[in-house]
Amino acid sequence: MGFGRVMAFLFVLGLTGLYLINPGTAELPPCPIHALLNLYCPGCGSLRALHSLLNGHILQAWRYNPLVLCVLPIVCLGILHEFYPHRHFSSSHIKPWIVWGLLGVTIAFGVMRNIPSFNYLIPQEICCQQCVAPYVAQGAPSGER
Repeated sequence: MGFGRVMAFLFVLGLTGLYLINPGTAELPPCPIHALLNLYCPGCGSLRALHSLLNGHILQAWRYNPLVLCVLPIVCLGILHEFYPHRHFSSSHIKPWIVWGLLGVTIAFGVMRNIPSFNYLIPQEICCQQCVAPYVAQGAPSGER
């Protein structure tokens, strides 16, 4: 078993753990960049986003970290390449400009989410349908929703 397969197995194992354990309520250490500098790094909210995505809350995952949802298909293609190396998932097809472009997008996302006019990029929790459904079922007037 090669290094890539071990990494792919650990990735799947980590996703299983994220499905079962909510990082928002678990006793995990805080992001060191946010704790020391009070800035949001590009990865802030990514564990909560993956947990929400794995549990079917796509909009909540987007609100925690939209970059995770954009990069996740690329990561999945990399995992497929490790399990099926002779298919068309070859990493040799990845051009250097794509890697540099992803790096640029990640840096721009990290900078933008710390600018006050882009505060919608900060990891935020939204009220899920389970919270809204009982309120709507009671027949609340439309102005109060």
